[in-house]
Parts: sequence; C-alpha cells; structure tokens
Amino acid sequence: MYRSAFKESGSNQVYNTRSQVTPPFSVFATFGPDNARWKAGLGVYTPYGGAVDWGDSWPGKYELNHLKLRAIYIQPTISYKLTDNLSVGAGFVYNIGMVDLARSLPLFLADGSSASAKLTGTGTGIGYNVGAHYNFDNNVAISLSYRSKVVTKLKKGDADFTVPDAVAASFPDTKFSAELPLPASLNLGISVPVSDKVDVVADGTFIQYNIYKKLVFDYADNTPLLQDTEQIKIIRMHFQGKLG
Repeated sequence: MYRSAFKESGSNQVYNTRSQVTPPFSVFATFGPDNARWKAGLGVYTPYGGAVDWGDSWPGKYELNHLKLRAIYIQPTISYKLTDNLSVGAGFVYNIGMVDLARSLPLFLADGSSASAKLTGTGTGIGYNVGAHYNFDNNVAISLSYRSKVVTKLKKGDADFTVPDAVAASFPDTKFSAELPLPASLNLGISVPVSDKVDVVADGTFIQYNIYKKLVFDYADNTPLLQDTEQIKIIRMHFQGKLG
C-alpha cells in the first residue's frame, strides 16, 4: 500500500492520497528429471508497479489525479549444472504492461467541476535474464543474477477527454502510444550455514532506475490545444536488501 501527503508552502492544509491496496503476486514452478543436470523453470510475477490516487481537489490535480501501473513478467528459464559446485542459467522475459492515468485540465464544465483527461493502455516488451550459482565445499552458497531492462511499448491506448462542448473539437477522444522503460536489476545472494539445521541468508538488489528519464505520450490526433506530452522524471538509483 502506497501512502503520501502534500502540504502547500505557507499553509496548514494537508492533502493525502487515498488508500489503495495493490498487492504484487508471484508464481514459480520448476520442471525436469530428478537426477538430470538440467532444470527448466517458469515464473509469473510483478516486479514493478503500484497505484496512487490524489483525487481531483488537491493543488496538483492538473499534473495527476490517479495513476496505476502494472508490469506482469512471464519468465521461462533453463539452468544447467556444469560441475558439482557450479550451475548457470538463462531465460527470456516477456512483459505485459498496463497504465491507467487521469488528470484534471484547466477548463471547467457546466456544473463547475474540472475537465479531465484519462489515458489507459496495455503494451508488451521483451528482455532476458542470466545467472550463476556456486556451492563452496563448506556449504556456503552464492548466487548472482542479472535481469535486463525491458522497454514496454504501448500502442493504440485510449485517450478520453471530458471537456466543455465549446472546446470539444480541440480535445477529441483519440489513441496514443508510449514507451515505458522498466529498469534492469543486478541481484546478489549468499547463504551461510550456522548449524546443521539453520542457514543465514542475505541478498541485495541494485535497480538501475537511470533508464527511466521521461515518459512521452504521442497522440494520434493533435490539435493546437492537444499536443504530445513529455514528462521528465528524476533520475535516481535504488538499492534494496534484506537479511533473513
């Protein structure tokens, strides 16, 4: 669940996002003969995505009302045991990406409410993954994996506008295309036995968010008032880890 708040400078008014639950999911399965050196696996999971809803009465409503993003990765992978200690693997990533975005427009309807724009679409992208796993003689194990960036291309998304009749011709309901870059990740894990029945495991993930520099919406029908939009994103890097 994502929660955030906004407070205007010089004001005591605080605006909060509405509560939304957007649980990620993951399903994994492995296949192959018990004593074979090779194994096949399939994962279906959501590494990126989320939702935020500010409503249509906060000061930033002309930038965003709500946004939902979901990336569903379908990842078949094959591994092979080169030696008793070393295994390697590689696979394919197919992504189904979905976006649902709405914002207010600086125009007013007959009832006094703000005009609005809503963009919804689904796209696909492809990538790859590689990895290696090594077991030391003292039963310490280390794993390293890399998942490539995936550029999800949305085509023929729906752009719907609710505007006053006087300017309806300038905001036609149309189609749009966009590219949503999803970052690569480098993952490192280590397992250390501390007793016959207990292992201590730690892992970390370095996510290369610098691929996500801007988000461009290309409308199929442009008018003097409806131009393609480009939103610059803050470039940032992210590292996360856990110990368990």
